[in-house]
Amino acid sequence: MECPPQEDFVPAVISAADVIDESELTERILARVQQHVDLMLEQRLPPLMVSTMDRAVEELVAHTRRELALTLREIVATAVLDEALPGRGAVESLAPDGVA
Repeated sequence: MECPPQEDFVPAVISAADVIDESELTERILARVQQHVDLMLEQRLPPLMVSTMDRAVEELVAHTRRELALTLREIVATAVLDEALPGRGAVESLAPDGVA
């Protein structure tokens, strides 16, 4: 086996520029991943938020309707009692213990 002539052999020299800085590489990769995540969020989050907000509004409206119906029933019950019992005043009918 022949060895290459000495003049053709150039030893590999690693310069400081060729050394990978781990923290710099980490920062570059992190920046790329963050950009990718941001882009995906910008694309996917709005439709998800629309459906989530729609459900939240529906639940809020339903809850408000239930509370309003309960309040109206209480008002009507008080008015019926006031009409049925002429001597009973509106203030008395709202007594917390329910006794006039």
